[in-house]
Amino acid sequence: MKTFFNKHGLITVLVLIIAFIFVGGGIYSNYMTNQIAVHEDENKGGELNALFLSMFDGATTVEVFETTAVSKTYFKPLSSSEEYSPVLTGSYKVLNGSTEVGVIYVVTTFGKNANLTVAYGIDLSNDSFVGIKVISNEETPSYFATLNTDFYHQFNDKTLDDIGFSIDSVAGATMSSKGFETGMFYAREQYAVDFSFTIPSIVMTLNSLTYNFDPTTFTTKPFIADVTYGDENTNVVVYLDSTFTYAGTITGTEPAGDAQSGIKSYASASGLVSTSASFVSYNADTRTLVISTNGYNKTPIQGTYVINATLDGIDSYSIVTVESYDQEYNDKYNHALGSVPYVENNLSEQFKNGEVEIDGIAGATVTSNAMKNMLNLLKLFIEDQNGGE
Repeated sequence: MKTFFNKHGLITVLVLIIAFIFVGGGIYSNYMTNQIAVHEDENKGGELNALFLSMFDGATTVEVFETTAVSKTYFKPLSSSEEYSPVLTGSYKVLNGSTEVGVIYVVTTFGKNANLTVAYGIDLSNDSFVGIKVISNEETPSYFATLNTDFYHQFNDKTLDDIGFSIDSVAGATMSSKGFETGMFYAREQYAVDFSFTIPSIVMTLNSLTYNFDPTTFTTKPFIADVTYGDENTNVVVYLDSTFTYAGTITGTEPAGDAQSGIKSYASASGLVSTSASFVSYNADTRTLVISTNGYNKTPIQGTYVINATLDGIDSYSIVTVESYDQEYNDKYNHALGSVPYVENNLSEQFKNGEVEIDGIAGATVTSNAMKNMLNLLKLFIEDQNGGE
């Protein structure tokens, strides 16, 4: 053994040193990696704290607020069948010195896509929102960018005891708008539980919400709501505009302002009708109906459809649009299929041929969905003209 170390001692020492360097270096590397992660979390936490403090004038401190999340389900935007439950991903109290001035609920909701995470700030002194901050989202960037300052200002000083508790959607970003609104509904529910707040209500039943098929009024009053409300079960049928705001009484006595707000809230949350396609005009002599919708990046698409004499289909159609299939959303579209308006014509041809299920075009999903909404409105109009047959 002594002879071995005499011959190989230097090599052995070098091997031991190298092994020590590798082991020690690995430990140090893991330590530094963990420290970097810790500092990243601290930085993120600091950024969030600064963001939350900016929502309240004079606020000095943000503290984690432990609470039990309420369980509520809502319809996905523009759906009357698919449901989901928002997730409370964070709750915080905001202080000015030692005085609690507000609470912030971070809610993950569903817009056009899942994982729309928004912070909702509520003033404890007057039970009203002070505003919102978007934490993260997976929405389509071009659509999401249309949510401008006017949209976000709707949440400033919005009182929680408003019977017509809703916001106005932005055309072209309707699903994202609804996602924000659902998060707002959920934040109010959570606040009601945590701070013994009573959510106001008017006893109301939305008996039906339908499209208005009367060509003399359908452009400005696209929806008709039948509601029963109040302790005396007052029934009224009213017109609503494209934002579900009261636009006139059809039958019954004109409802008071709080009832009008309630109707808007019930109608906008129902998911029974879509605002993504609308009537433009109808000529009864030629049975020509014009409908509009929006394709990618809110590009207008207008369809003109000539209804057949038996009122159970169409004889012809034409499409007007400046949309391009070369835009970012449809890079997988097979251009060998045809140029604009191939997608619009393809789906319209399916409708003309009596197809029960209209198939979209791969790689042009947004345009396909817009056309499906238009054709659904066309179908409903034809059924109304034919007496519902």
